[in-house]
Amino acid sequence: MRFLIRKRWFFLFCGLLLFFLCGCKGRQISPIPGIYPVKLKALSFFDLLSRDFNPGSAMGKLVGSKPDAVTLQFSDKKLDHLEFGFFQLGNNNTKVWFAMGRDLAGYWTDFYVDQNLDFQITEKEKVTGFQTHDGTFKKFRTKEAFALVPVPLLISYKGTTGEYRKLMYFFISVVDVRGKNSTETESVVEIYTASILEGRVQIRVKNELQWVGFRIVDNNGNGCFDDFSKDLIYIDSNNDGYLKAKESQALFEFFTVKLSKKEKKQYQVIVLPNPQKIAVFEGIKNYDVGDLEGSMKQ
Repeated sequence: MRFLIRKRWFFLFCGLLLFFLCGCKGRQISPIPGIYPVKLKALSFFDLLSRDFNPGSAMGKLVGSKPDAVTLQFSDKKLDHLEFGFFQLGNNNTKVWFAMGRDLAGYWTDFYVDQNLDFQITEKEKVTGFQTHDGTFKKFRTKEAFALVPVPLLISYKGTTGEYRKLMYFFISVVDVRGKNSTETESVVEIYTASILEGRVQIRVKNELQWVGFRIVDNNGNGCFDDFSKDLIYIDSNNDGYLKAKESQALFEFFTVKLSKKEKKQYQVIVLPNPQKIAVFEGIKNYDVGDLEGSMKQ
C-alpha cells in the first residue's frame, strides 16, 4: 500500500528511482572536522519537479472523532464527511492535529491543520493550493489531493535544557484508495517535509581544501534532521553551485578516512533534530550539544 501511494506522482517515483540508481552508488564525500552553521530553507513544488529533491513522507493517523483537547473554531457542518487526525512531528512526542472534509467532487481539499500548536483549528488555518488527480495502479484506483503550497507548522523539540519550537514547512497529500471492483475506500494522509537545512562545509579534493554547499533533507517526514541512515545529505562535490540527486547519500554518523596504507582515522558527525550548527570531530568526543541548538527562542 505504501508503494502504491508513492507511485501516484510520476516525478516523485522517478526521482526516487534516480536516487537509488545514482546516489547510492556515488563515493562518500567526507567533510573536514569543524563546526558548521546551518539555516532552514524551504523547498517549493518546482524543486520537486526537478527530481533532485524528493523528500520521503510520514503517515498521518485518522482517529474518527474529535479529541476533547482539540477545539474546532468554526461549525463542523461546513465539512462534508468530517474526519480528524494527527501527524507525529518533532522529537517531543507532540501531535499536530488536523480536520478534513470532502469537496463537491469528493476530494479531501477542505483541510485544516493546527499550525501554531495551540490545539485550536481555525478557518485561517485552512490549507490551500490543492491539485487533484485520479489515477490507477494494478487493481487499485486512487483519488488524490496534493497541496502544492508548503504549509507552515510550528514543531516542538526536546532540547538539552527544555522544549524549543521552530517553524517548519510541509507538503500534505490525501489519497482515497479502493479496488477497481470494490466499493470500500481507504483514506491515506501523508506529510512531506519541505524545510531543509543548508550550509557550507569544507571537503578535501585532490589534497586541496574547498568550501562547498551542502543540504540535509528530512527523508522520513517526521520533522527531524538527525535520523542517520534515513535522512539524506547532499554535498556539492564538484563545487558547481548546484546540488543534484547523484550528490546525495544517506546521512552518516561515522565515517573513516584512509590516510595511508596502514593509517586510518574515524570521524563523528553530530546532527541534532533541528540545529543551528552541525559538528564534525575526529574520534568520539563528549561535546556540549547545547551549542549546536543555538537560541531556544522561536
